[in-house]
Amino acid sequence: MKKQSKLILILSISTGVAICVLAFVATSESRQYALAVKKYQAKQFNETLHLINSLSPKYRSKAKVTHLKSEVWLQIAKTKVDDSDYDKALYYLKKIPTDFYRFDEVHNLIEIASLAIDRQKEEREKERERIRHAYRVISTKNHSYRTTDGTFISHKDYRVVVPVETINNHLRLMAETITSLESTNINSVRIWFFWPDSDTTGAYSAGMATCARYTKRWGIKMEFGKTYSEATPQYSNKTENLTLAKRKKIFWDLVVEEDRAGIAGDTEQCKIIIAKRYGISASEVSKIQVEAVNKMWPMPEDPLY
Repeated sequence: MKKQSKLILILSISTGVAICVLAFVATSESRQYALAVKKYQAKQFNETLHLINSLSPKYRSKAKVTHLKSEVWLQIAKTKVDDSDYDKALYYLKKIPTDFYRFDEVHNLIEIASLAIDRQKEEREKERERIRHAYRVISTKNHSYRTTDGTFISHKDYRVVVPVETINNHLRLMAETITSLESTNINSVRIWFFWPDSDTTGAYSAGMATCARYTKRWGIKMEFGKTYSEATPQYSNKTENLTLAKRKKIFWDLVVEEDRAGIAGDTEQCKIIIAKRYGISASEVSKIQVEAVNKMWPMPEDPLY
């Protein structure tokens, strides 16, 4: 009988302790939720989410918590839309449940973000296409040889001049374009990329692509050289020594040369022609062209003066 009484007492104490613990936890989580609401009202959205995510799964499943989290996601998404970060905006919008009372607003934002993402993709693809073809092949050379195991390799070297604004990612796009146009009997390709005004007979100045053909694709390994400003420092101050009249004359000559070349003409080649005529670099001609456009220099009355 005594043992039974002790057992009942122990169970009663344990139950009481458990109830106290649960009550403490519930009170603690209620306070944490109240703090999350204050953080939301102060527009501290990341802190709000952190507090909500620290709650127990059971407490997070409450309607008021789900509602608060949806409000936070909506506000963050609006901020991302304002910042033109549409991918992040869509990420948060798609988290919001469809039974959210402001879902019409959510749906409209999803449409806005989706359309903006599509436009950005189109613009990026147009830019990629422009970059892919923004090079000039100055020479090619075929090489054929057998390896030590008797395998026949048909190899081709390209020497290519790229615009001064080219970055490393652009070189890879150009390499992909060149290899995609290569005939099927070529097994490997090496592309030497050069900056304008650099020596195109030696090692690359901008970068090099070593390409090997596999069954359905080309494998491309890139090596990168110096940036244009590092590779051609000798041309950094030449335009400063040219008078305004001389710079205008160079610009007008460039316009005439481009008119002669026509719509399908090579504008980079036109700059090289003018650069040689005046003893400066093609990049300096480009700088003068930018200055002329920015300052809206008028053309002479007779374009052929």
